[in-house]
Amino acid sequence: MDNHSDVPCQQSSEDEDPSMGANILSQFTASNANRYPASDHKDKEHVLQIIAPKIDNEEDYEFLPGHLEVEEILGQVNDPYEVKYSTRLANGDTVNISTEYICKLQNGRNALSQFNQLNTLKPSTLSNSSGQDMIVPRKRPRRTLLRKPSYDVNSTTFDLSSDDDPLAKPTRPRGISRRRLVRTKSVDTSTAVSKRRSSRLVQSTAPQNSESSASESSESSIDEWPRRRRGVRQPKRSSKRNSYDEPRGSSGEEQPRKNGGHRPRRPRRPPKQHRLKNSKPIQLGVRSSQRIRSTKSMAERLEDDISEAEDNSAGVKYSATKEFFTKLSKDDPFRARHRQICNSCCSADYDKDNLVFCQGCTTSYHQKCLGPRNQREHIVTKVGEGDFVLQCRRCLGISNIKDPLSPHQGACTQCHQLGLLSKPLRSRMTAREEQLLREENDGSDPIVHTDISLYNVDYIMFRCASCERSWHMNHLPPRGQSSSRGIEESDNADHGEQRFREYSRQFTCEDCANMPGEIETLVAWRPVDFDSFIPGYTSEMMEEKAKEYLIKWRKKSYFQTSWMPGPWVWAMTAATTRKAFNKSSKSLKPIMLKEDAIPEEFLRVDIIFDLEYSNVVSNSTIEIDMARIKEVSKIYVKYKGLPYEDAVWETIPSPKETERWHDYQMAYADWVAGKYVHVPKSHILNKNLATARSKDFATQLVKQSQPTFLTGGQIMDYQKEGLNWLYYMWFKGQNAILADEMGLGKTVQVIALFATLVQDHKCWPFLVVVPNSTCPNWRREIKTWAPRLRVVTYYGSSAARKLAHDYEMFPDGTLDLRCHIVVTSYDAMIDDKVKRLFSKIPWAGLVVDEGQRLKNDKNQLYEALTRINFPFKVLLTGTPLQNNIRELFNIIQFCDSSKNAEALEQQYEGDLTKETLTELHDMIRPYFLRRTKAQVLSFLPPMAQIILPVTMSVVQKKLYKSILAKNPQLIQSIFKRTPGRTLKRTERHNLNNILMQLRKCLCHPFVYSKAIEERTVNAVLSHRNLVEASSKLQLLEMLLPKLQERGHRVLIFSQFLDNLDVVEDFLDGLGFYTAALMAPCPHSKSRSKLMILTLLTHHTLHSCCPLGPAVLE
Repeated sequence: MDNHSDVPCQQSSEDEDPSMGANILSQFTASNANRYPASDHKDKEHVLQIIAPKIDNEEDYEFLPGHLEVEEILGQVNDPYEVKYSTRLANGDTVNISTEYICKLQNGRNALSQFNQLNTLKPSTLSNSSGQDMIVPRKRPRRTLLRKPSYDVNSTTFDLSSDDDPLAKPTRPRGISRRRLVRTKSVDTSTAVSKRRSSRLVQSTAPQNSESSASESSESSIDEWPRRRRGVRQPKRSSKRNSYDEPRGSSGEEQPRKNGGHRPRRPRRPPKQHRLKNSKPIQLGVRSSQRIRSTKSMAERLEDDISEAEDNSAGVKYSATKEFFTKLSKDDPFRARHRQICNSCCSADYDKDNLVFCQGCTTSYHQKCLGPRNQREHIVTKVGEGDFVLQCRRCLGISNIKDPLSPHQGACTQCHQLGLLSKPLRSRMTAREEQLLREENDGSDPIVHTDISLYNVDYIMFRCASCERSWHMNHLPPRGQSSSRGIEESDNADHGEQRFREYSRQFTCEDCANMPGEIETLVAWRPVDFDSFIPGYTSEMMEEKAKEYLIKWRKKSYFQTSWMPGPWVWAMTAATTRKAFNKSSKSLKPIMLKEDAIPEEFLRVDIIFDLEYSNVVSNSTIEIDMARIKEVSKIYVKYKGLPYEDAVWETIPSPKETERWHDYQMAYADWVAGKYVHVPKSHILNKNLATARSKDFATQLVKQSQPTFLTGGQIMDYQKEGLNWLYYMWFKGQNAILADEMGLGKTVQVIALFATLVQDHKCWPFLVVVPNSTCPNWRREIKTWAPRLRVVTYYGSSAARKLAHDYEMFPDGTLDLRCHIVVTSYDAMIDDKVKRLFSKIPWAGLVVDEGQRLKNDKNQLYEALTRINFPFKVLLTGTPLQNNIRELFNIIQFCDSSKNAEALEQQYEGDLTKETLTELHDMIRPYFLRRTKAQVLSFLPPMAQIILPVTMSVVQKKLYKSILAKNPQLIQSIFKRTPGRTLKRTERHNLNNILMQLRKCLCHPFVYSKAIEERTVNAVLSHRNLVEASSKLQLLEMLLPKLQERGHRVLIFSQFLDNLDVVEDFLDGLGFYTAALMAPCPHSKSRSKLMILTLLTHHTLHSCCPLGPAVLE
């Protein structure tokens, strides 16, 4: 059916009221506007059948007005068949109806006229409240011709010839071109828009007269005009006439256009500033496709059509309670017992708002700082009309509710009793529950009645503003006494008043007031009550109030550590710090004494950067300074085992502490030597070198005994030979490669060379480049063997290097290097600032440890060292040839720039013959000195290697199979591999990973995954589970007691650090005394960890070789 044409209405009911029929027709049209498309044939008559139901009780129903009255036209709807408008009716409904039916409704013509006038003068984006796609002006491509409609326009569809109708003669204001008007369909022309141009706006504004024939001819002539397409522009306002208030043509007569049918020129656009100032921002609409536009039915929805999820999508919002707090005078005793600063924003009373005082402690808050009622953790209770009281979250113990092991901050720190107001006066409710309760109470909040006296000074507990702990007033310790000590409790009110006067000046407890500084780290923990402690409990299993922590303070040494209560540490440290401590091994066992918790090396002086004397002397010589060692009052010191960043000011140790005093003497002597060590002048050094090299080396320079500067021990004969070989290479000016096997003392031989050159020829400084982790070890070895040589380690972070630069290398801003040897790392050597610094120093020689790092002549270290001038170079390596011969040639090229590694590689590439191998040996022999343990340690008995095969345990077998089952395709591909086919990189990586996991499984299943272990507090059962899970531990359980009976010492080697932890727990269960040695260089070949197990009461560690049976993994 066609609902857009004038059709007769056949009414089947007896009611002939025309208004009711029009009402029914309007409702039908509104609900079915989008259901039936308009027909192209207008000549067919359609009949509407209206069936009015018989209503027996008409008086029970009332007619709702507004369905037949138009309130406002919101915009034009994008419809491919006809022009429709989104219309808001007087009853609030929004419908999409055609122009014809708009005119038949009340106020329809006026609303359509206002819509056309508004969009003619001010094109803008039309809002579409109904969800339909609205047509808005938009820029179109430029074209010269406008296509005619693809169908004929029936101008007789509408009867709008009344002279009183303002829509009968639509006009446009002066100066506004047709192209700039919003392209809506004129009511008079009733021109339909074609399907091709359904998404465009067209405004037919041709001149019209009162006769329809003139209107049709004018409109058809306009459609045939060639038009240029431009963007929509804003209309130009006229100072003499406002087109919005009085549009042209509103008087009922159309003004004839001048110049015949020519189009008027477009007026110029106003300036940008004027348009921005006088016009509102325009929001451009988004054109939607017909496939996705909304097609919701406007028919009334039944109860079954509404889903339960839709009903619950938008919940009811409840209003919050309006809280009113009693304003206390400044002399009120209750207010005087509180801190007059907000605990949240730390501002005073008058800065933001009146303070709200907690009923249970001395804290205060601004009412605004309490936060929203349904989001804060504090509780505010209504206790009277217009009277609300506050209980802060700390009095309520919110943290203890979340984590029962955390301290209850509403309990007294001394007696551990909860405060009288630590329990909430009311239960915590949601906003909805409060609203329901408010509705039950006639719209007001119910008053909570309590037996506890509010605003009572005696119920207030003192709360520290720093650690947030609380005390009863009479339980506060006197000033100067730690709160962790036991104090005498007193119920005297005067005693509590006196304590409050002492603490109310700062509102901080004694622990916070005497805190040495910020917390740097947690060292250890211990229970407060030693007798009640249950063995096997870890730190995270105990309540905070039942334990203490040993605190290392920032910028303080380990001498200044102190035990602090658990609740204080809980409040003063971050949660991440406590979590990291509980995950570390330090949390597993309590340590009762400070001496057992702190390693001794953390208390031994290593380097003195600066110092202060207790008196002043006029003269300063090296002898006078050495004699003033006891006059030092304070030293800026770095301790052994700690990095440079942990350097602090500390007092000197007592002479009664023999070992610590000896370390202090060595560090003080080194500091004094730094004041008098200077780099030799170049002309003096050259003179000394020329004199030395003019002598006969074999008779005058060769060392028959070790240098006098070398006082740390007696070197062996082969090491003396290595010293003379290095000395001779220096004498000839030829670089050397010391390639002794690992463990033969290459470091000691180099230190002996340094001592010889400094002692005999005054030749220094030397640069030693080593891996980062061996820098401290090199310094320790040099100070042990040649304490008179001043050595500086320059490595680590920028802060550590700055300390070494400012206090050791160039103290007091001097430009003269004040040391004999500088030890630096590979990482520091490739830094640009370090390279610039070292390039300015006149070095006497270079030593590179782990010389195989120079096997690649393209890496940064190789390039950095080649750019610095070194008259003498020594490379130390235990493996000069690792992968290919090119690496060997790169090392040779570094020592001798006349050799070309690329040319040597081409010369000796391919299979080496006997002749070429002899030639190669002759070429590299002048640079190398290599010896093995079998050659130089002939006095040692030969090593007997005994391999004991063991069967995997049940757990290991199951775990082994599960690892293999993770990637069975790879395992099958290995066994079924065809000859000549190599594995891909990903396959090799996966295979290596599988093999590594299998190795961990064979060591111990707990090394593969700690989750396999069944943890228990029973120590005996835990030890049995540990042993039975690994067949190797079962073998050691039988072997080690027999070795102990024979007095042997055992060396256990493993490449997995976690496996050594398992072995350590295993030996602790057997009751054996153990000592661990970690390899000094994690980046070198010996990156494994060594554990020395001494099965005797007193043990001695030897670094050269094991002194007994060795168990290797």
